[in-house]
Amino acid sequence: PTAPQAGAAMYNIGMSHFNQRPPNWPAARDSFLKVINDYPQAQGNTLPDAYYKLGQVYEALNQIDNAKQAWEAAVQKFPGPPSALSSQALQRVNRR
Repeated sequence: PTAPQAGAAMYNIGMSHFNQRPPNWPAARDSFLKVINDYPQAQGNTLPDAYYKLGQVYEALNQIDNAKQAWEAAVQKFPGPPSALSSQALQRVNRR
């Protein structure tokens, strides 16, 4: 868990659950939350991507308020290009 790439590895585990057919939403959610909570120093776009994917999981589970919170956190914590997808997602769900 202390390896430099541990956060990215946990993110990839979340993505494998996310991409299953059918998706394993609870396992994906738990993996992305683990990235956010346990690997705050994750490198690259791992953290903003985890927030974005977490929002997508919540949206798929019809937990729109939680989705918005995840995307808003991404936009606030990672201004600029890494959060562009989260910003677009927020705009989409706000139009509902």
